[in-house]
Amino acid sequence: MEGRPQRLTVIVLLTALVLLVTWILTGVDFPLPEGAWHAREAAFRMASDPPQTALTVTLPHNWNRRPQSQETGVYRFLLPADLAARSGNLAVFVPRFTGRIELRVDGTRIAGDLGFSSAQPPARNTSLLATVPDALLASTPVEMTVLLASPGYLSGYLETVYVGAEQPLRRAHEQRTLLFFLLPGAIAIVNLALGALLFLFWFQQKTDDGSGLLALSLTLGAVYTLATVPNTLTFSPSVYRALHGLPLLEVALAVLAIARHLGVRMPKASMLILLPGTAAVVTGLVSDDFTMAVLMLVPGALLAGLCMLVGAVLSARAYVVDHNETGLVFSLALTVLGALAAHDIMVLGDILSDRRILLVRLYTPLFSIAVGGIVALRLVRALAAAELFARQLKQRVEEAEAALRASFQRERHHLRASALMEERARLMRDLHDGVGGQLVSIVSLARQKDQDAAAIGEAARTALQDLRLVVDAMDDIQGDLMLVLATWRDRMEGRLRAGNVALDWKIDTQPGLPILDDLRPSHVLNILRILDEAVTNALKHSAAGTVRVRLQTVTVPDGKAFGRIAVEDDGDGGASVSSTGRGLGNMQERAARIGARLTVASDASGTRVQLDLPAVLPGGTVLPP
Repeated sequence: MEGRPQRLTVIVLLTALVLLVTWILTGVDFPLPEGAWHAREAAFRMASDPPQTALTVTLPHNWNRRPQSQETGVYRFLLPADLAARSGNLAVFVPRFTGRIELRVDGTRIAGDLGFSSAQPPARNTSLLATVPDALLASTPVEMTVLLASPGYLSGYLETVYVGAEQPLRRAHEQRTLLFFLLPGAIAIVNLALGALLFLFWFQQKTDDGSGLLALSLTLGAVYTLATVPNTLTFSPSVYRALHGLPLLEVALAVLAIARHLGVRMPKASMLILLPGTAAVVTGLVSDDFTMAVLMLVPGALLAGLCMLVGAVLSARAYVVDHNETGLVFSLALTVLGALAAHDIMVLGDILSDRRILLVRLYTPLFSIAVGGIVALRLVRALAAAELFARQLKQRVEEAEAALRASFQRERHHLRASALMEERARLMRDLHDGVGGQLVSIVSLARQKDQDAAAIGEAARTALQDLRLVVDAMDDIQGDLMLVLATWRDRMEGRLRAGNVALDWKIDTQPGLPILDDLRPSHVLNILRILDEAVTNALKHSAAGTVRVRLQTVTVPDGKAFGRIAVEDDGDGGASVSSTGRGLGNMQERAARIGARLTVASDASGTRVQLDLPAVLPGGTVLPP
């Protein structure tokens, strides 16, 4: 409850202030020529009355209307002698009048409605400019006549007539044309664009914030404004009359849109506020000019004012109760429009008979732009907030992904370390079972008196070789098999040299074998034992002079790559997996355990053992030597 009295005081004071300022602005003069002669009096009569009935009247002047009848008033005055004596660039400027106009100089028509169609509203903010031909100024005195044809539902009105040099009069005429016609037309086009933008926002977001209703209100107001701008849009008389019912729909839609924008809960029956405007449009299609004018001037104006009052009250309540500052803006804006509408009603009702200028349609497009701008700004802010949220969400997702990847890497490293420890423990058990058994055999041989030293040495070398293989396999090489193969190469090179066999080591593709992320010690030990067995066979059985080892990465057509190790010799050949020996069979079994493919080819030129490693290694099982 705190703050409500203060906000109520604020809105009451501001409302009183804007009403005062609005009323002062209604008395501000619009552009008028300076220094030009203008008529202050004229002889006036109705066209249907005889000339001798003319009366001297003071300008501005209006005459009473006669319902359902069109009246033509005749104003006659004489130009001053100094003006009549001038020649060249003499013009006549009429700033405001009601209905259709015709200018005559010495009985000759020089202008009449200058491009305005008969369908234009008779109560318009219209100025007229006409040049006086020099031939009509030859005789004196020069008589000027102004004829005004006004419909029966409005009183006739003539503000004054200016006569003087054409340039200052044309400047005032162009300023009024810009102010009352071109500027509203341009604002109407902006309203159309703003309405289309709001409609797109509403269509994409499907929100219930009144943007769709406001888009429709802006569009109807723009159509009506463009229809009342001369030489802009042309319609049949019935369609033009129907267009004059659009302001009621425009105001009703704007009030509904403001209520929804402010979050005011309106009952479904509130849509009935659109019925008067709809009825006015339909009436315009089937009725005559007089009926439509009376409908819009009396009940139509009152209903429009009531809609503005409802909108102002709802907006003020949103500010006072809900502390919605947008409600304050809407309330003051609707108050200004209501005051201008009251001014126009008093002008058309001859309460303000000395002023015949209508202001509400002049300022309504600006109000529409302001309201539409506020709603569009809110939508833009909502979209910006959504975009910011999307960026923040994307950033958080990226951070979460990075954290998850880091956690995954840590977990993977932990699992790899655990797997290595398990592999090493298993290798230690294998070492105990394999090398331990070999050492027991060596001890047993050494105790036998009839065993020679060569047999004991061979058994010791075999045990030592297997021990070295196990130790090499236990190193953490991070999947790089080339590291352990380099150690194996040094050992094999010395072993082959002792047997007078040369080692030809060649890497066919750089950097040799691919990195195997899931490489475990058991895999390494199985690979080393296969290679060790291939070299042992070449030393023992082939009588070879050279052993060649080839390392390469093979890429298949689908883009996948795998490692290939080939051990070749130039011996006698004759090796086969199907032979009765256990060596090649064990090699084949070891290759199967790690998912590799072992190929043995042997002929008279030598033996080739080729080991194709898989791209992904399985768990693997270590076979005893």
